[in-house]
Amino acid sequence: MLSNEDPQKKPNFVPEHNRTVSRKIFDRAGLTAILVAVAVSTPILNSSDAQAQTARSAQVVVVNNTGKRIANLTLLHKYSDKWDEEFKFPKLLMPGQSTKLSTVRYETGFLRTGTDWWALNWAYANGEPKLYYTDPNNFRGFVDFLESSARFVIPAVATGAAALAGAVCTAESAGACGPAAGAAIKATAAASTALSAKMFGEGSTEGFKQYTLREDDHNQKITITLNANGTVDFEAPSGDSSTVYNSMEVEMPSDLSDTIREYYKERVAVNKGTHLLEIDCDAGVDHGGTKNTVTATFVDQSGRKIGHGTAQPSSSKGSYCLSYELPVTLVRGAQPENFYLEIDGDDASMVDKVTMYSPSGAEINSWGGDNTSGWCLSTDANDANGIWKDNVYQNECKSEWEFKF
Repeated sequence: MLSNEDPQKKPNFVPEHNRTVSRKIFDRAGLTAILVAVAVSTPILNSSDAQAQTARSAQVVVVNNTGKRIANLTLLHKYSDKWDEEFKFPKLLMPGQSTKLSTVRYETGFLRTGTDWWALNWAYANGEPKLYYTDPNNFRGFVDFLESSARFVIPAVATGAAALAGAVCTAESAGACGPAAGAAIKATAAASTALSAKMFGEGSTEGFKQYTLREDDHNQKITITLNANGTVDFEAPSGDSSTVYNSMEVEMPSDLSDTIREYYKERVAVNKGTHLLEIDCDAGVDHGGTKNTVTATFVDQSGRKIGHGTAQPSSSKGSYCLSYELPVTLVRGAQPENFYLEIDGDDASMVDKVTMYSPSGAEINSWGGDNTSGWCLSTDANDANGIWKDNVYQNECKSEWEFKF
């Protein structure tokens, strides 16, 4: 794992031994000695070095390299006590995708006294009530706040977070988030709002990652990459740096907890006596949904059909697809050997992962994984050479795929 505070390739800090020497000079001879030491040690400056503070700006983009869908992302930038800038990205950020460019302000020049500080927090659209946050060495003072914020702060801001979660789960995923994921997004969005307000409200740099922008970065792109290995990389023309991130469980307000409980109670009741296939149709591609019907057929060891079910992932061609449920009725006591997923048209559908649940909601088995490669379901084999070319398993689109137990 990368170090918490790797320095930039081009150092953006005053070496500790220089600061120590200055303090010793002051202790020995006072201000006069300091002025003499500065005069002797300071090289002749050219006109660009000697300029006073110059206001500058850079374009920042955040890249999602975590391999998961990010439901809400917040970027905080602080230039000392002069500028506090907050950027929220309410749309789903898919694996491999980047945010839009955001402009941050800073200063350069020989007389500049400030530096740049950064913090990010986000959640994943997988239903887990966890808030992820950059965790540099100077973040320890916020641990107690984080642990208590869900209990005391979130209920006060949950209303605003609900609007954000509603926009994400309706507009961006065609309603595919479901009540459980929606509730978790509400809670984590509220925790993010509370955390950002707390960090800016403190008026200090505690909890922020130091990464100083320079003259070379003016009007250039700064890339911040969230990695799957728990690290965050900062890249700019003037140099690179990195930090790590951590997560915390967000305690759900009672109304959100009730939503989740009711959701699972309803799912068990609706599917009583039936098994359930949860189809993850998100493999980092667009247009994973389909207007066609997907059918699951189960057979036993002798090839006898023992179960059947259908689902229509979306009502319109090209809708973004996160996941959908396909209920299956099995012959009582029958032991499935394998099952087939089949599509009845050429509006291709993506299958990233399949999870099977019992009528009581217990997980039985799963196939595939949360990544950027999936099974392509389509009656048109040429779909394998389209926009999904790099994401299609075995470079093949078929009308039917077999899954073995």
